[in-house]
Amino acid sequence: MEIGHLYLPSHRRQLGWNTPLDHSNCNPTSTGMLIDWETLGAYKPTPPEVRAEMPDQDAGTNMFDSIAAAAKWNVKIIRRVTDFDTVLQSLENGRANIIFGDYQEIPDALSGQPSFDGNHSMIFFFYDVEMDEIFGGDPLLSRRRWYPASVIRRYAAGWAGHGKIESGVAEKRFIKAAEGKTFLPIYRWPNKDARVVATLPVTERIRFGIETEGGWYTVWYVDINNRYRRLYVKKTDAQEIEF
Repeated sequence: MEIGHLYLPSHRRQLGWNTPLDHSNCNPTSTGMLIDWETLGAYKPTPPEVRAEMPDQDAGTNMFDSIAAAAKWNVKIIRRVTDFDTVLQSLENGRANIIFGDYQEIPDALSGQPSFDGNHSMIFFFYDVEMDEIFGGDPLLSRRRWYPASVIRRYAAGWAGHGKIESGVAEKRFIKAAEGKTFLPIYRWPNKDARVVATLPVTERIRFGIETEGGWYTVWYVDINNRYRRLYVKKTDAQEIEF
């Protein structure tokens, strides 16, 4: 599955920051990657920076801690106790998910620490329906990877039980061309003299990261040189949408 069209945040490990809480910082690490993902790289907080904004400063953290911390970077995380298929649907729709689970359900070949069998937090970005695999980041690993959906289903079920899982899903941030527009112009830079380097048909939507000063949305899109990069849309050209 080609995922080059997705903005992917910097992958972080929870270990190696030389803080007393490194071993408990799986969720601050996942939360930081979600903030990076949601803002299209405008903010890239480290695990210790995220942890400093969480109410719990002692040990393991929960989704309420993630919600509180993300607010510092103007990111809204929505906590859900739901079924796994609902999470797969949100991944298909372009919404990253933090998922809590039981790490003993992760096979050694996919694990960043086979000796660890406790509660854990991981972040996932994309679901490939044909392969039935999920692409995500484990704070105990040095890189992102694909996981069989069946593995993550078991991992997630080990947290909440009773057929439910707990996830923190990214807020919907999507725009399309404003009413009356024949397309959505996308600019290289957020200023009036910048050139249009791409256009989006009126029938399509695109995810935006943040709103900049001067009335612009940041987006991740391919330009005239066939390169994906951070580009900009005038707020007056667009409308935010729900779906």
